[in-house]
Amino acid sequence: MSEILRVSSLAGWHDCSRRSAARTFYKRLKADGYEFIRTANSVGGCIGTGVHSGMAYALKKRIAGEEIKLEDMIDSSVESFRTATDDGVDYDSTTDTQNTADKQIEAMIKVYYHYILPKIEPVEVEIRMEAKIDETITLSGQPDILESNAVRDLKTGRSGEKYHAQLGGYILLAKANKKPVEIDTAVIDWLPRARLSKPQPEPVELTYSAELCVAEAKAVIKDVQRQYSIFNETEEPAAFPNNTSSMICTPKFCPAYGTDWCPVSKTLK
Repeated sequence: MSEILRVSSLAGWHDCSRRSAARTFYKRLKADGYEFIRTANSVGGCIGTGVHSGMAYALKKRIAGEEIKLEDMIDSSVESFRTATDDGVDYDSTTDTQNTADKQIEAMIKVYYHYILPKIEPVEVEIRMEAKIDETITLSGQPDILESNAVRDLKTGRSGEKYHAQLGGYILLAKANKKPVEIDTAVIDWLPRARLSKPQPEPVELTYSAELCVAEAKAVIKDVQRQYSIFNETEEPAAFPNNTSSMICTPKFCPAYGTDWCPVSKTLK
């Protein structure tokens, strides 16, 4: 059976391959008898989901040649956030309540509408693609936006950098699926979440060459193939190197923390 390797996992794979493998090969590992812990449903991630919904609504309207209304973008984003938090959410010091989240989403969508939306000419929006890497792994991903010469991805976290491999993965998928585009540029539109006590920052556009991003994606994919092959031979978690120095090596963010899949984490204080 071919395992699904999500393009979104490529950027952080080397931060801790053990954690990444736990998420990527979750069903296989559960069937093998490994147990994992529930990690946080972070409010930052849920706000990102909401803002992405508003983005997708607007760009699909643009492709269809229909009017884009700011209030509808906001409504779509807030509704998506509510859905993402139906089973609970972990608030933080930047977003401490649902009411705060709603106001932050509104502020972020207004900035997107005025600063980012006017310059985008989408060919496709949030279309899932797959490409077989080998007999054991299939690459799968859903880029936010394909333009005629670029792939664009929206980020709403603390940083918009360090996503070269993810962007490259989308380019590889676009080529494998023969999309009607000639991508030479990869773009991150970074729209950070801000406390309500501060003005919503304007977005930052980070632009990279497609060649650079594709090279990074290929390098990570090769490592995943090698690690998974070793695991299939040895059935040892150590096939996927861990990184206890990772900033998110905590039970809040890692499903393998304190489990048999990552025995070394049991020794941490």
